[in-house]
Amino acid sequence: RILKATDLRWLFAGILINLGALVFRTLRWRILIDSENPPPFYATFFANTIGYALSATLPIRAGDVARPALLSRRSNVRFSDALGTVLTERVLDLVSILLLLLYFCVRRWNEFNDKVVHGSAVVAGVILAALLVLLIGVYFFRDHIRRLHTRLGLLLPIRFREAWMRFFDAFAQTL
Repeated sequence: RILKATDLRWLFAGILINLGALVFRTLRWRILIDSENPPPFYATFFANTIGYALSATLPIRAGDVARPALLSRRSNVRFSDALGTVLTERVLDLVSILLLLLYFCVRRWNEFNDKVVHGSAVVAGVILAALLVLLIGVYFFRDHIRRLHTRLGLLLPIRFREAWMRFFDAFAQTL
């Protein structure tokens, strides 16, 4: 009944907008991975499309791990490198969402005498401050943080250590 009542013009407009968003996300991801020698468009588009579909249907955003896995199978991009860029995207998404939440809470502070709104503002501010410290640390003290990351990598089995460091390097470079 719902599909029969749907105006096909709006359905096709929604499909075109979603397709356009996937194209722009693909272009952005290709630049994040390697701006000078990006992976092939189709392989990246395929990985993005399947990954976002999986994120919409599976729990815990499983598509964020599937995207780099699919791209690494269809191109010469290593899984750990692509996963580092996905983490960069997620950090930037988190910052934008927390900034919007903090703006709302501060703007409407007096309208809500609610512990939830006030507590949300405080928690969002603390998380944003921690992320700012992380970003400044990665930008200005990358070598120190890389050494710490290397020490943490010693807890992993030997076969995963190189990928662990490539993951950090991709994250730090794209951040």
